[in-house]
Amino acid sequence: LRAAWARRNRAWPWWARVVHPNSTGRRAWDALTGLFVLVSISQVPLQYVLRWWPYLPVAETLAPLLAFVRLWFVAEILLNLRTGYVTPEGTLVMEPTRIARRYLLS
Repeated sequence: LRAAWARRNRAWPWWARVVHPNSTGRRAWDALTGLFVLVSISQVPLQYVLRWWPYLPVAETLAPLLAFVRLWFVAEILLNLRTGYVTPEGTLVMEPTRIARRYLLS
C-alpha cells in the first residue's frame, strides 16, 4: 500500500505531491518554522527596547528578515494543505481532498 502511494505521488507534479507528516524534510521545515516563530515574537520587544538608540536603525535592519519570515508563514499554510495527517485511530491519511477539508475546518 505504501509503495503504491509513493509511486502515485512521484507521478504527480512537484506542486501537487502530498508530504508525509513524519518525513525528514517536513520535520526540518517544522524546526525552522519554530525558529521563525521565535524571531517573530522577539522582534516587537526588540524594536521597542532599541528604539531609543538613534545609531541603530532596527526597523530598517530587520525589514528583510521579517519580510522573509512572513513569506515563510504563507508557505507554511500552503504546505499544511499538502501534508498528510494521522487520525486518532492511527491511520495515515494522504488523500489531498481529505487533508484540505481537515485543515480548512480545523
